[in-house]
Amino acid sequence: MSQAVLLDINPPERHAKAMALWVMGVTIGPILGPALGGSLGHSSLRTPVFFAAALTFANLIFAAMRLPESHPPDPHARLELAQLAQPIIGLPQQLLGHHLTELFTIAFLATFAMAAFEATFALMVFARFGYGPAGVGGLLAYAGLLQALVQGYLLGKVVKRTGEMRLIRGGMIALAIGLAPMASVSSHAILFVLLAMVAIGYGFASPSVASLISKRTERRLQGEVLGINQSALSLARIFGPIAAGFAYQKFGPPAAYIGAGLVALGALAMTRNAALKTERIREA
Repeated sequence: MSQAVLLDINPPERHAKAMALWVMGVTIGPILGPALGGSLGHSSLRTPVFFAAALTFANLIFAAMRLPESHPPDPHARLELAQLAQPIIGLPQQLLGHHLTELFTIAFLATFAMAAFEATFALMVFARFGYGPAGVGGLLAYAGLLQALVQGYLLGKVVKRTGEMRLIRGGMIALAIGLAPMASVSSHAILFVLLAMVAIGYGFASPSVASLISKRTERRLQGEVLGINQSALSLARIFGPIAAGFAYQKFGPPAAYIGAGLVALGALAMTRNAALKTERIREA
């Protein structure tokens, strides 16, 4: 829903920038959150929980006071149980039978790879490099700050020159290069370089996918379509950690990270069909 609000209150030429800021928020949160939680948890395990509750309440107050209404409600509209259940029942068809299926798939695969990384990173760097909770938090903060720089500053400038599709391709290549060897190297310096590749790659690619989705959708349908895309991302964050955890335990850390890199390359391969559809839409 927050994506739809952003697109409603911004003109089309600012959609990529708006999506970059949105993705920056939702991806930096899971990266910096564990780092902050680990620091707060040294005093008491209850402290991170109370802090998260206070932060959530503050977010509610801020939204109630400052968030503009972008879509006035229809007083005659009715919500029935069948209407609420229909999106869930029809989700497979929406994901697989939509004219934006290729973009949904790219978003799913990119987030699947990122979720696999997030779920196993703390285990991997402890086992291979000896980083404890504070060290893991520092590494994640480093990646999060890089991603914030990319999405909050660089993306808006670069996308005007390259377009979204080139950024998606470049991002997927960087993500694959950063992930695949990460659990196999032994150099701390190389680890920092690979982390930067992951943060920059996903930072460029993810908001670019969302921007393309918004550009290929009628304004009145953007909330619905972005909701479908969000469902794809949620599924990726469910199945990515499951697959990575299985590969990590069954075959070892390198298998999980090589697999995540291959998934990112799969997203790269999907950009060909997505680009062809873009050309046909422009010609039409």
